[in-house]
Amino acid sequence: SSQVSTDGRFWTAAQGASNTNDVAWNGQLFVAVGGSYWVYTSADGLTWIARTLCSSSCQNLSAVAGTASMWVAVGTSGVIYSSPDGVVWTARSSGTTKNLVDVAWAANRFFAVGTDGAVVTSPDGIAWTLQAAPTADSFTAVGGSSSLIVAATYPYSGSQLMIMTSPDGVTWTPRAPNLSVFNDIIYAGGRYLAVGDYGAATSPDGITWTGSATLPGLFNAVAYMNSQYWAVGHDGSWAPIVFTSSNGLDWTIVQNAQALTALARSLKDLSSDWESSQTLDSVAAAKARINKSSLDMLRSSIDKA
Repeated sequence: SSQVSTDGRFWTAAQGASNTNDVAWNGQLFVAVGGSYWVYTSADGLTWIARTLCSSSCQNLSAVAGTASMWVAVGTSGVIYSSPDGVVWTARSSGTTKNLVDVAWAANRFFAVGTDGAVVTSPDGIAWTLQAAPTADSFTAVGGSSSLIVAATYPYSGSQLMIMTSPDGVTWTPRAPNLSVFNDIIYAGGRYLAVGDYGAATSPDGITWTGSATLPGLFNAVAYMNSQYWAVGHDGSWAPIVFTSSNGLDWTIVQNAQALTALARSLKDLSSDWESSQTLDSVAAAKARINKSSLDMLRSSIDKA
């Protein structure tokens, strides 16, 4: 199911979406993805409508991102779908069969990353280019700003955790090793922020990073609202938690919630500097099966390799 909140503290159950892995807001619409046959849309985060994704030989979706004019969803075996309205979806060729675990709009293009260093890029969400893998390790998250893409990797044996950056998806630079396993990356409030397993890291420019002290939980997703960072995740016993922070490094547990694994926010006025200037209208979080998340499966496959 999904939950909706106007302040990040008190959450209300929504209707219509289930077993979702990610949720996003493009200024007009929430879109949630997870299963192989359906995409869910909502104008308010409360009432969700199932949209048909495909009819046969479908792949599970792991992540979704959108602009004002295009939605992109990615998933297992290199699957990519795009939609101009969140309602009608079209399969696109990614050029890879690697699992794609995250997608973002940054540096004026879409980026999707996945296992074994897979990177695919698109200026419009329709035509995609497979880039040379900048690492043999598997990506866990990607995000960024209008000028820089930031991604995090999970290592194979003999390698190390890494934050990497790129201006274009072609040329990549390793920046910060062994900070944490990161599950989500955003640029908001004047800084880059990566959150993950018992840790977070911030950067003013994407180049120099500061890691947090050990945090009291595993952070699945993060958003920025009312000059605060809000994250959802769980503690070491898998009890779900909502966290908040003013600087991205020092976090406070706000409450225990349902098993929330993705987070998106809608704003009254979406502008180019919305991260720091606009007020909170509503927040929606999507719930997934935490014991079978795509990242858990990714780690299992890497550890067994």
